[in-house]
Amino acid sequence: MLILRIHRATTALADGRLDEAFGLAQAADFQAHRKGQKVIGRLARALIERGREHLSAGRLADAKQDCDKVAALAGNLPELAELRTQIEQVVAARRKAERHRGDVLVAAREQVDNGRLSIAGQWLEKCDQPSTRIDVLRDQVAARRVQAEEALRRARQAMAREDWPAAAAALIDARRAHPGDAGCAEVSAELARTLTQRAGAAIDQGRLDLADSLLEPAEQIHAEALEVRELSRFLDQCREAFSCVEQGRPREATEILRRLLVVRPAATWLGKASSATQQAAEQIEALRSGPLGWLDHDPEATWGPPARNGDRPGREHPSRDRHGAEAVILQPAKGPHPRGAEALERGPNRAAPAGPLPSRLLFHVDGVGSYLVLRDRLVTLGPVSSSRHPEVALLAEPGLPVAAIERTDEDYFLSCDAGVQVNDAPATRKLLANGDRIALSARTRIRFSLPHAASTTAVLHLAGTRLPASDARQVILLDRELVMGPGPAAHIRADVLPVPAVLLVHDGRLLCKTSELVLVNDRPLDRNAGIPLGARVQVGAVSFVVRAA
Repeated sequence: MLILRIHRATTALADGRLDEAFGLAQAADFQAHRKGQKVIGRLARALIERGREHLSAGRLADAKQDCDKVAALAGNLPELAELRTQIEQVVAARRKAERHRGDVLVAAREQVDNGRLSIAGQWLEKCDQPSTRIDVLRDQVAARRVQAEEALRRARQAMAREDWPAAAAALIDARRAHPGDAGCAEVSAELARTLTQRAGAAIDQGRLDLADSLLEPAEQIHAEALEVRELSRFLDQCREAFSCVEQGRPREATEILRRLLVVRPAATWLGKASSATQQAAEQIEALRSGPLGWLDHDPEATWGPPARNGDRPGREHPSRDRHGAEAVILQPAKGPHPRGAEALERGPNRAAPAGPLPSRLLFHVDGVGSYLVLRDRLVTLGPVSSSRHPEVALLAEPGLPVAAIERTDEDYFLSCDAGVQVNDAPATRKLLANGDRIALSARTRIRFSLPHAASTTAVLHLAGTRLPASDARQVILLDRELVMGPGPAAHIRADVLPVPAVLLVHDGRLLCKTSELVLVNDRPLDRNAGIPLGARVQVGAVSFVVRAA
């Protein structure tokens, strides 16, 4: 039987059936026989030769299997050691080439994500070996070029027919496909230049509605341009002047209109408007100083019993309450207060707030602006058309992502599943710091700030958007206190106040702590009752109204 197996192995070896011969030669008696050893020697050399052929063809796994078979039959022959070295060299070269392809793929994908398609193409040309992933990326680069060219073509056609919103939308699509395209930047600059020129002409003609509609697409595609920002600020000042007129403050509107006239002397309607508001201010002052002005006083304060000897109008003086915070109490003053004398004789205003303080408040500060104040720890921001109904609904383009800002201890975290731009870098979750710039889109931008170093109340400054049914451009995320006063450290900046006023929430009431005289509907504030909603509050030279939003 052994001789028969040796003969069968010899025949298989001669016919090139090396695997069959290897299977027969593995038996111990086969390897112990002299004729079997001769067959094993010939078989080992044949396997080594076949391993070299596998290596030349790139079949490394088959070459390694032949090496293992030779080692099992004949041990570590010199030819086998040489073949193993060659295989290891080829494996190392393949690994190096694979790492190179991976590096090229990562670099090229990064350039594609940044919109630099030309540089991405140069990276891909450095990889001469075939790769499915690189071929897919090449197809993506080509497809994005085609998309950008098609979007630019649509933008030019829309500009030719003066369809400015469609042109801006097409340019936004072109930027998404190829942000680094020089043609896209050229057409964007041309569109912004055309729109700002026409918006400026519309402003000079008094067509502010037309100017606003022209600036909207300009802000979408070129909001950082100086001309666009200047005209946007101009229209914001016009809105502020109109708000002053609506609120019965024509003198402040006059000041704003005169400043705007210096900026755009060609807008002759500004001079007529400022003259009209000046006349309105003079007429209102004349009415107030006439017989009707007597109705602005409390009869008891005017005709009531005289003050006792030694009594003197009081003013508010800072003290400390049991919580260690500044409290406002009435102390004898060193001199008369023009408005406080009559107010103090009437006694404090004890109108208690109706129910607990809402979580959403609207502050309107005369001569300063309007502010949306939110007390919740988690606040969402997004377009008003979003199905998620964000707490801060913005008049922005539909389809924008909804972002959430959450206060945890003394930190604020921004999160957005779809991703937004924070300081010009994409982010889905980020710890916010003072001065961070959040961009929901190229036009809709938000600046996050923590004005006061000792307060964790944050302020969101809106740009390129606003809140519906409100002229508020700032959102205050109230933690414990809100500072209103002079300088950039205040959440509500009111430079006419000599000292800050601190508004804080305690036991469901809104309290005011300041050394200035505080009047509620022309009566001194009862610090225990707090500020009632809808009442007119006077803090020094600043007046404001707090309402539920």
